Amino acid sequence: MPWEGEEPNGRGWTRREWAKLAIATGAVGSVIALGGTVSGQLLPPPARFDGDLREEIYYTKWPTEAWWNGRQGHAVEVSDFQEWQGATGVWRGLFLHGQWVPGTGFPVLVIRVPYDAPEFQVLTDLAPPKGFSFYFDDPVRQIRMVTVVDRCTHLCCNPGWHVITDTKPYRDYRVPSPTYSVYGQDPIFCICHGSQYDPLLLTTNVHPRSGVRYVGATHVHGPTQRALPVVPLRVDGTVLVGGMSDPRWYEYC
Repeated sequence: MPWEGEEPNGRGWTRREWAKLAIATGAVGSVIALGGTVSGQLLPPPARFDGDLREEIYYTKWPTEAWWNGRQGHAVEVSDFQEWQGATGVWRGLFLHGQWVPGTGFPVLVIRVPYDAPEFQVLTDLAPPKGFSFYFDDPVRQIRMVTVVDRCTHLCCNPGWHVITDTKPYRDYRVPSPTYSVYGQDPIFCICHGSQYDPLLLTTNVHPRSGVRYVGATHVHGPTQRALPVVPLRVDGTVLVGGMSDPRWYEYC
């Protein structure tokens, strides 16, 4: 059954269709850039890739109007965000001639949550990579940033952060969501099937395929059954840099 309010927008596309188009476009771009073909069989990649893999997080463009779209291709800086603002980005993307190769890297959501919010919790005994934290705090400017992988742990659709306005998420949360109940903000919302995740509640879950334990934003509404993995963070100057805890955290699509 379609979600309430999922009517086509002014161009005759639903927001879900726009999201799928963005994924498909990125995949095609990466295939072409790396020497493949989109008509069937992939060709071997070039013997030498004259580019680099970047740990910094860079903005990517949302398919409909969003405040960060004009920053596409620029590094994400903590000073860019107002409280409760979020944006899509890419982490560990491949760059060729200084330009991101679309479809490469990990898609992520970067969110600024309230600094020192009493509801914020990290329930884990796991440790982030050396020099990183499961979230980033700037005590001078009182900024707190949380970054998660932008692929739903249900069926790998791409959830959004306050970009869906024609479909309202359900409020019958499986556990209380302080992001909504205290601050009146919608949690991370996957429009495709309705899963929601709270960026104020970081917890430990177990990956169902590998059995590895990981830290993620708690799922507060199904159908997903587990948290959305976080990307550990540090800052280089003011630019957000991601850290790899264990690649098995993110290998579920």
